[in-house]
Amino acid sequence: MVVLDIGGTLAGFLRVPVLRGRFAATAGRLSLGEEPALELELDAGSLRTNVPGLARALTNEGGLCASAFPALHFSSTWLELTGARDVELVGRLDVLGVSRELRLSGKLTYADELAVTLWLKGVLPPPRRRPARGYWIAQVIGDRPLHVELAAEFVQ
Repeated sequence: MVVLDIGGTLAGFLRVPVLRGRFAATAGRLSLGEEPALELELDAGSLRTNVPGLARALTNEGGLCASAFPALHFSSTWLELTGARDVELVGRLDVLGVSRELRLSGKLTYADELAVTLWLKGVLPPPRRRPARGYWIAQVIGDRPLHVELAAEFVQ
């Protein structure tokens, strides 16, 4: 599960509800060996939000174009386990054929000898150039930093 939060200091101060969205992961791989790595594939059409009708607008042609680009991809370029369970990583998020750097940090917890849970948070900064096309809501969301949370369980 990947959660995206859109909200700023003003939204928190005024107690305005934060816009939240979730994507379902369709595939993933976590390697904790000599060369640690994380790879995720998210279903672009699986977006769920707390605003009725918004997910459809964001996954159609004016947004993520889920029919033409059915998956979002994340691949780590650097991953470090610090301390007993702290995780720091940098990777590339590929959306609509565009790749952006994403930094995440969090915790790794061991459920048992065969399963681990990864909890990460980070912020995806807005792009340098505003998207030239798309629904107005997709452009408004695309202009803001996206707070990204990842919760995933990996079983051997």
